[in-house]
Amino acid sequence: AAGTPNAKSHSQAPTSFLPASSHLPSPGSTAGRVLDDQHPVIRALKRRQGEWLCHLTTGQVYTLAAMLEVEDWGAGLKVFSEGDRGAAHQCFFVLVDGYVKGVKTIKGKEERQFSQRAPGFTFGDTSLFGGSPRECTIYTVTKTQLVRITPDLVNALMGDDPRAVEALHYHGMSTVTKALNIKKGLVLGSLTQAELYHVAEKTNLVIYHEGETILTQGDHHRDLGPFAQQLYVLDSGRVEIWMTGVFVEDPV
Repeated sequence: AAGTPNAKSHSQAPTSFLPASSHLPSPGSTAGRVLDDQHPVIRALKRRQGEWLCHLTTGQVYTLAAMLEVEDWGAGLKVFSEGDRGAAHQCFFVLVDGYVKGVKTIKGKEERQFSQRAPGFTFGDTSLFGGSPRECTIYTVTKTQLVRITPDLVNALMGDDPRAVEALHYHGMSTVTKALNIKKGLVLGSLTQAELYHVAEKTNLVIYHEGETILTQGDHHRDLGPFAQQLYVLDSGRVEIWMTGVFVEDPV
C-alpha cells in the first residue's frame, strides 16, 4: 500500500475537468495567505520544470501556491504504484523538498528509472491530464515534502473557464501531444492541429514491459476484439518489428 503523508489529503478528485459549482479551500491549506518569493512552494513552482507549469503566468503561480497544502512524507514510503489508476490517482505531484525515485518492474524486478532532488520536479502528470495509469512506482528516499495538483485545483485556478482549462489540459498531456505532433504515418500526417489535439484527448497511454508482444502478424479482427481498429504511436521506449513470410525475387 502507498505511504501516508502527515497532512490531510484533498477531497477525492473528480473524474473529469467539468466545471464545479463552487470550490472551497482544502482543510489545512494556505488559501488566503500571501506567500513571498522565498516560500518553498513558490520557489518550487517557479522552477516550472513540468510542461504544465511552464504555461502558468506569474500571478497564477502565486494563486496556485496559496491553494496548496504541503504534505510531509517520511523516508522509504511509496507515493503510488506502477499501474495505479482511477479517481484517487487523477492528480500529480510537485517536489518541494527532499528526494524521490521512480522504478519500473521489468521481468519481475524493480529497476530504477530516475532519482530526483530538484525542487519543482513534477511527476504523475499524465494521470491527471490523460487519465492514464501510473507509469512507474514512486518512492521517497529521504524525508520529503510534496504538493498535490488535482482537477479541483485546476478548475479553481482557471476560474472555471472551460476554454482555459482545455488549453491547460492540452499542454499538460505533454508526452502524448509531443508524440502525436511528430505526425509520422499517413493518418497523423493528414490531420490539422485541432484534429491532432482531439486525437490526443481520446488517446490512452498503455504501458508495455520489456519483451511483451503488442500484436502478432496475421492477427484477425475477430481475434483482436475491441483492439481491431486502432493504430499505435510510440510515446517512449523502443520497439522491434519482425515479419515472417516467403519473399520471391522478381525475375531479371
